Amino acid sequence: MKIASFDVDAQNGFTANAPQELPVPEGNEIAADLNTMALRADLRLGSKDAHPANAAWVVAEPGQMLQPLTLANADLTWVSHCVPGTPGFELLPGLPAPIDYDYFGDFVECTMLSTTSECFTLQ
Repeated sequence: MKIASFDVDAQNGFTANAPQELPVPEGNEIAADLNTMALRADLRLGSKDAHPANAAWVVAEPGQMLQPLTLANADLTWVSHCVPGTPGFELLPGLPAPIDYDYFGDFVECTMLSTTSECFTLQ
């Protein structure tokens, strides 16, 4: 059996590094802890959250977030975040580049599969 460390969506879009997105207090301080945990694992996995700028659930201001939707693939409104090509999409400073992980996927890739367990099956 192998042990894996999984850096889930450790992106600027969830930190004060991109304050207009979805900043979590002190979220920008987790890179060192993620690196320490990875030292204890056999494999290092990573993911990125990714959304188009014009997603149907995007709202202009944080006060408009978390409103219910009746869309097939979205249930709540959110401000735009983790758009590819923006600073919010990038991994936190201090983390490896995606190519340096043992496996690196993205949210879109995983949700297209029938179960998330299929997403990270390692041979």
